[in-house]
Amino acid sequence: MIEPPRSPQDSAFEGDRWAGRFVPGTGYGVLIVLVLMAGQVAVGGAFDALRGGTPLWIVAIVAALIATGVALWVIRRWWRLDLDEVVPPGYPAGSVMAALVPLTIGMQILFSEMDNLLQLVWPMPPEMKAMMADLVGGSIITALLVLVIVAPLTEELLFRGAVLGGLLRGPNILRAIAVSSILFGLAHGNPWQFAGAFCAGMLFGWLRVRTNSIVPGLWGHALMNAVPVLAMHILPPIPGFTEVRDTPTLQPYWLDATGVVLVYVGARLLLNAIRQSTRVSDWRVDDAGIASPSDGGSSS
Repeated sequence: MIEPPRSPQDSAFEGDRWAGRFVPGTGYGVLIVLVLMAGQVAVGGAFDALRGGTPLWIVAIVAALIATGVALWVIRRWWRLDLDEVVPPGYPAGSVMAALVPLTIGMQILFSEMDNLLQLVWPMPPEMKAMMADLVGGSIITALLVLVIVAPLTEELLFRGAVLGGLLRGPNILRAIAVSSILFGLAHGNPWQFAGAFCAGMLFGWLRVRTNSIVPGLWGHALMNAVPVLAMHILPPIPGFTEVRDTPTLQPYWLDATGVVLVYVGARLLLNAIRQSTRVSDWRVDDAGIASPSDGGSSS
């Protein structure tokens, strides 16, 4: 019997038992997250064993770079991705980038309150809270380096670049974005950051598809991470936001209201910018299930 020709995603996802059941490549995506988390733990443990007392920011940077590099190598080997699938060649409109400023600031304020609400019923371990406070509230230079430069660069390249690029070979774009966002949330390794990471992943994944670029995700991710760093170093103590306490504390109502207004304004600006820069009709899905702008599309 002559077998029919195989599409690119057939060979890319060969051996993935989840292929065709939900999103092709999901099983590999879970393994990639495990590789990433194991790599970070291994590098951190090696630093602690070889050079006890190494500053946390150095450990965080080295662990992120090595673990992300290994994960990217694994993805390229498993999925055989082209460079354009990892780093799409599109470029976002300036109005899209501007709209992300109020949107991501507002989202971070609301994510902070979501974290506070979860901690009311499931408190964060003191050692984890101390580690996060040390990373954000230490030197502003090292905090910005780790959280605003290294973290967005490595995480967006991996999750909105390689992981989502591979999952977009499947037939359902929304499911691909959702799965990559779930994996992004799981990669944070704790329940207190999962919901915020998932929501951010959905936004950045949607922007990658609509603009054919990971640049909006890089910019939005950097802005989002910059909010707690700058707030802690510049603003006076705000309960539940910049003030670290032993017991969970909710934010002031005025801060939550500010977050809601910023999200609303930013979302309206972003939707208008997207409509003006890229039309839905400009998009096509080829026989391999890969979404990309047609020749008539514009992202400028």
